[in-house]
Amino acid sequence: MNRLFILGALCLFAASLPAAESGDVGKDSPSRISDERKELVPSEVPDRPPPLIEIGDPFLDTGEVSEGFRGPTGAIWRPRLLVFGDFRASHGFWGRNRVDSSETILDLPLFANLYLTATERILFGINPLGRDAKFTGRRYQPFDDSFEQFNAEVDTLFFEGDLPELFPSAESLRGTMLDLGFSVGRQLVGPEFNDGFLINDRLDAFGLVRKSSPTGSLSHYRVAAIAAWADLHRGGNRQLDESGQLFGLLTSYDFHIRGGGLNFSTTIDLDLVYVNAPEDTGDGFYAAVSAAQRFSTGLGKLNTTFRFAASIAAENETAAVRDGSLFFFESSLTPHGSKNILYFNGYIAEGEFSSAARDPRFGGVLGPVGVAFADIGLGAFPSALSSNPANSVGGALGWQIFNEDKRRNLVLELAARAPNDEVNEGTLAVVTRFQQAFWTRIVWRVDGYGALPHGDSARWGVRSELQVKF
Repeated sequence: MNRLFILGALCLFAASLPAAESGDVGKDSPSRISDERKELVPSEVPDRPPPLIEIGDPFLDTGEVSEGFRGPTGAIWRPRLLVFGDFRASHGFWGRNRVDSSETILDLPLFANLYLTATERILFGINPLGRDAKFTGRRYQPFDDSFEQFNAEVDTLFFEGDLPELFPSAESLRGTMLDLGFSVGRQLVGPEFNDGFLINDRLDAFGLVRKSSPTGSLSHYRVAAIAAWADLHRGGNRQLDESGQLFGLLTSYDFHIRGGGLNFSTTIDLDLVYVNAPEDTGDGFYAAVSAAQRFSTGLGKLNTTFRFAASIAAENETAAVRDGSLFFFESSLTPHGSKNILYFNGYIAEGEFSSAARDPRFGGVLGPVGVAFADIGLGAFPSALSSNPANSVGGALGWQIFNEDKRRNLVLELAARAPNDEVNEGTLAVVTRFQQAFWTRIVWRVDGYGALPHGDSARWGVRSELQVKF
């Protein structure tokens, strides 16, 4: 636990940096909110989608807020319970290595969210039809059988809050280095940190976070420290490391650059992670740095991200940790007067980079490169191109087309992947994805791809999925 104290001290030190109040916004500033009053148009406001169960103040409703009562910490508690879930049913066909396969898969994650205050809550979650990357369903090819993963294992159970809100008598904490948010329990950690490249797993963990006020060009910063002691999935195969412990310092800085002909925003993320593990799985160091920019250009709105990540075995390489590095970039353009998105993403990987912790359901780290690399996360249906970056280079060029009300979209993508030392012996893939929303809760999705590996038989896949949110 000494490492936790060290990381916590670093977190508090960074959080104690002075923060200045933002200045007045001039009348001609593009950031100024208009004084013009605009009435809501009732016909443009969708009906409230009530959750499966709600007790207490209704979710996203209008009316009076209950008075509540004073809790043991002095905060006013207004408990409300929301029970919600997500049902997914998928049927897919695919061919690989001259073998055709097909299956039907069901998934049903369920959650109960108990709010005590606006910032304090307890979230409980289970998946009665799935566990890790295994689900309930039926396989039809290459052989016929059914499989069940019925279970009552707790996927999610954590409590999170904000110290000054939880202890209002200690309001003097506000604005100090002890103005901290916290979270403890089994929770999904990582997607908000460097887009999940280093951590994207459900962990038994404790975390602290400190956020700032604006100062100069720095409009916001976040410093988080995390310690996890169970449920780490490591290595390229994302196997459970039953004795692994994870410690991380995760930071993010938002800047607005203005002057000298420049006017754009950028977010800089810098994350450091250490995993302490037995000799057979091995300790590992992990780091990632990224810069995400947002521009307004003559062509439209341009977004770019550049990211570098590395994994280093502390001693000998094992299946859980190997030396490797990954450079990743993504860019997207929304043309003026259009809702559609043109994107071009790519990566270069040396060695066998892997995340510090990654849930088997989420596939490899290359999912953000494009639809061709992204694992479905439901059953055995494979992605068009491998999401494991080991010693390879690749990219994707795509066009996402939206209809007028954005309830229907189509993705067309051309992608490629090749070994670093034999770029002429890669795989080319063409991928499409169609999504259609029905009412307020249902989404229908169809995926299809064809891939042509160098010197091998073609690969293909088609799947349809119905998703119901309740």
